[in-house]
Amino acid sequence: MHIHTLLAFIKFTRPVFLLGGVLLYALGVAIAATQGAIINLGQAALGQLMVSTIQLMTQCANEVFDVEADRLNTRGRTLFSGGSGVLPGGGITQRTALIAARACAVVAIALAAIVGWNNPLAGAIAALALAGGWFYSAPPLSLMSSGWGEISASLIVAMLVPMTGYVMQTNRLNPFVLLICLPLFFLHWAMLIAFELPDAEADRAIGKRTQTVRLGVRGSGLLHALLLASALASIVLLANAAAPYAMVMTWAIPLLFWQALLYRASIRAPAGARRLSLLTLGAVALFSLSTASMLAGIVFVLMERR
Repeated sequence: MHIHTLLAFIKFTRPVFLLGGVLLYALGVAIAATQGAIINLGQAALGQLMVSTIQLMTQCANEVFDVEADRLNTRGRTLFSGGSGVLPGGGITQRTALIAARACAVVAIALAAIVGWNNPLAGAIAALALAGGWFYSAPPLSLMSSGWGEISASLIVAMLVPMTGYVMQTNRLNPFVLLICLPLFFLHWAMLIAFELPDAEADRAIGKRTQTVRLGVRGSGLLHALLLASALASIVLLANAAAPYAMVMTWAIPLLFWQALLYRASIRAPAGARRLSLLTLGAVALFSLSTASMLAGIVFVLMERR
């Protein structure tokens, strides 16, 4: 494979996004440890491989099935929105991209089957994530255009990934995991709304009915503010419940307010590329740093117990 094609393929897969899945999966494993589970590193590694493969499949499929919007979005592309730009730019062919997405799906199904053999609960969660990840962008469901794509993606990423890490160690479900991850669910959903703003014009042109397109500028701004307010409320409530790993997240509150103001400024007037880049970068920073902070808080609790 030519070096330029290889580099284009790596860019196409957007591997940096896999780091978020690693953090969220580790969060679930760490929560299991706080409840007395003896961590099985082999199971942890197998589950992480499965999660990352499903995530890679989802990213590749999104590049393939969202190529028309990405082709139109010449001005609004940022590091985190508008796709990688590889397919519209001709770095690799759409056929190659589809083969990559399908290959990831086959490997993910095999890994889910292996996991499910010994841990049916984890296998069932993986099957749900597989279906949601593929049909987020692929027909006939194309959840990203249905108005349900954002909430389904946030449920999978912010809730099911940590739950997978937990279940791989405990072989049982625990609503407490979902409660702890509630702020992350709201922050992830808000992040997706921020990602959609630079893409809104192109999405509207091809009939891609994201929540931002459906709600319009004012409606999406209201939803974004509501999601950030919900994240803030859940952080405060968890902190007041004496959950030390939630208390660590309170540092993110100033960044949360900054993100709300930045989004508002972006929709009140035509936003330039720099402001849209700051908006999407801020959304990623808020979500990822909040996840990392919660994980660090749990690790600190575990270290104090020793």
